[in-house]
Amino acid sequence: MAIAEFPGYLKTHNVVAKYDPSKEPKLPHPWWEFEKAKVDKQLREFAQLVLKVFVNVPNDDKELDHLQRTANTLSKVKPSNPVRVALVGAQGAGKSLMTNALFSCDGLSLTGADGAACTSAVIRYAHFSDGGDEDVGKFYARIKFLNAKKREEMIKEHARSFHYLHDEEDDSDDEDATHARKRGLEESERRAKDTAEDIFVTLFGSVEKFLDCWSLKTYKSGEFAKICEMKCGMATAKLDINSEGIAQFIGTNQKELIAKIKPFLTKVKGEVCLWPLVDNVKISFRHELLEQGIELVDVPGKLHY
Repeated sequence: MAIAEFPGYLKTHNVVAKYDPSKEPKLPHPWWEFEKAKVDKQLREFAQLVLKVFVNVPNDDKELDHLQRTANTLSKVKPSNPVRVALVGAQGAGKSLMTNALFSCDGLSLTGADGAACTSAVIRYAHFSDGGDEDVGKFYARIKFLNAKKREEMIKEHARSFHYLHDEEDDSDDEDATHARKRGLEESERRAKDTAEDIFVTLFGSVEKFLDCWSLKTYKSGEFAKICEMKCGMATAKLDINSEGIAQFIGTNQKELIAKIKPFLTKVKGEVCLWPLVDNVKISFRHELLEQGIELVDVPGKLHY
């Protein structure tokens, strides 16, 4: 059989059924027996029922007034902080595949097969507690952009990384010395330079436009950083971002949501992508793991080097 025919063969001869976690019985454990989300919902419903009954209660009845204030407080009790579990590993280690498998939700986390070798922002997967039954099955994304200070620091840091390698090479007339220096560079420095170039190409739209603005003079004078700041402002001005620097998106399923926010997570060919300006992403939906107080945090592989 030719190699090119093998994918087609697998589609018709796949003898291993896809794993379905819903069919696997849970091991007996108090963590599962205590239905945290159900208890929170019942407490809110009970509080609302009490408050409804107390609408016409006399103001001078201290006992009833105390019960009313207690019920009002009960309805506003915030759930305890979730237990955050971080997925840590190098790029391509399988964090995204593991996330999709844990939630039995294909396409929830971008993988190399989706054309996204690496996401650039911290992504949190959390329980969606707002709304009613009509929100079951929907997926929500909350994208937090870098504030002005963090954005300025990001631009300066990547400009330094690019300058450290790019301009040093350009200034050297001794090719042998340049090659020797390149061999001696730490791999992390090379990656930092490549990451910086990716970010600036994204902001400017092309390598040519980026390099037209870059020079030793514009770098040292701070003019290049100012141009980048202007580019950032122009890019985010078209988005519906609130005063806290947050944009929100909704999808009827995970694939619809990810299609909307993909340009904020990674590079997408032919689209304006703002992944360099994203601080973190929170994706919320209903799932029993999340309802029990777990929050999964996917940390970009590049942050571990």
